[in-house]
Amino acid sequence: SPPIIVGLVLIGLGSGVFQAANAAATLAGVDSTQLGRTNAARITVQNTAYTSGVALGLTLVAAALPADLKAAVFEGAGASLRAGAEDQLAHGFAVAFAVAAALAISAVAISLLTRGPRPSPEA
Repeated sequence: SPPIIVGLVLIGLGSGVFQAANAAATLAGVDSTQLGRTNAARITVQNTAYTSGVALGLTLVAAALPADLKAAVFEGAGASLRAGAEDQLAHGFAVAFAVAAALAISAVAISLLTRGPRPSPEA
């Protein structure tokens, strides 16, 4: 469905743009002897967020489905869904994307509101 494809593309682009800038900003002020530890902590938090995000997303996608369809979604057997179930599943994806968009907008707002002063370039 086109809205799902658009949502996936936007999430992928946003994530790709964010990752490089986030890593650079996180590591910019770190002493060179602590770069490995700091980056390891950053990646650990990032991977935890990815895993939690997938779990939350799948839960939101399947939340409004009847029990038998939920089981099929969680088992990865989407191809075996009965006729008409695609609409229910698409609605679940729309809800999940709306929640993801709201969380992303909140994260951007928090980031902008808590951003400290930028260091001036040394001459």
